[in-house]
Amino acid sequence: MLLRSLFFPPGGCSLRFDVWRGILGLLVTLLLFAACSGSRKQEEAGSAAAPPPVPELSFFVLPDGQGYGYEITLGSRVFIHQEVVPALEGNRRFRTREEARLVGAAVLERVKNNLSPGLTREEVENLLRPDPSSVPPD
Repeated sequence: MLLRSLFFPPGGCSLRFDVWRGILGLLVTLLLFAACSGSRKQEEAGSAAAPPPVPELSFFVLPDGQGYGYEITLGSRVFIHQEVVPALEGNRRFRTREEARLVGAAVLERVKNNLSPGLTREEVENLLRPDPSSVPPD
């Protein structure tokens, strides 16, 4: 009965009714605002707490019938598949597993350092040049 008399006074609309209706509207608005902003903070906290996992870079030397190649994978996806020596003219294959490993490791290092995976001709030639200490003396 008390609430009815506050919202629906017997003599019709009054100032008291308008004041209570305004207060009630303000409270509902504040409650809705508080509920919405609280859920947004929880979403932001949840997304910051668990960043997506970074796929791992892997490197493999691949033999084929005509020589060797290498493959760099990002997670389970192939990122680079290289069957020929990069930066050199023609389609020269890697002759040995070690050649493919040296060039592939250099490319992998560049990718890990957020650089372009491309090597220059000089870089490839330096990698493939035989080490003088490993050549047997005459």
